[in-house]
Amino acid sequence: MVEDEDIIYIDKKTRKRKINGEWKLEKKDPIYGVWVIHPIQFWKDFNMEDTMRELDEEQEKDRLKMFKKEAAEEFLKEDVARYDENAKFVKVKKVIDVTMPFHFRENKIELVFDGKLGDKNGRYIAGCDSYSGDFYEPPSEECWFEDLHETLKYKEDFVKKATTPKRVFTGREIINEHGVKIKEELPLHKASPEQITNEKRRLERIYQGDIKRLEYLRRFL
Repeated sequence: MVEDEDIIYIDKKTRKRKINGEWKLEKKDPIYGVWVIHPIQFWKDFNMEDTMRELDEEQEKDRLKMFKKEAAEEFLKEDVARYDENAKFVKVKKVIDVTMPFHFRENKIELVFDGKLGDKNGRYIAGCDSYSGDFYEPPSEECWFEDLHETLKYKEDFVKKATTPKRVFTGREIINEHGVKIKEELPLHKASPEQITNEKRRLERIYQGDIKRLEYLRRFL
């Protein structure tokens, strides 16, 4: 739909507008209802491809620095120890893995390392995740320092329990005693092997994040 020669509507929430002789892509802000620059247009105008490449390179440099024992211990004492005092006293022997996924609003770092806490040698996992906040959520931060094997055991037990069917949802809608439409449920002893398998797959999709986390932790056994 074309309202005038300088605006072309692609749909109700997207349009092109001619600015200084050049067409720019805009979208309608879902909160305020005003037209703002479209993310695709922002990416193009500000050459974000090169910017992202530079950010990735800097991020990788920072990640590699954390493999040094001194840098890892500094992170543990200055950041993680604010949430768990044990991190202040651990002696890092070898950093095995460092993850630092890049996000504009989120800053996350996690280490897997061999170390000694008191007289106990072990393999540990420690990290911090901070979020700068947005219109919907306030800023937040959390850090953790855990024994890797204890964390792995907890996650294994959780995933096993969460993905084991206790009943089966057939997908068929029925009317309950109150006249409300609900999904049909069957106790396991009344369900077929195929229905049980399908229910397990449904649960695995729900807890996919926990399953991937478990797979990651198992790499360091």
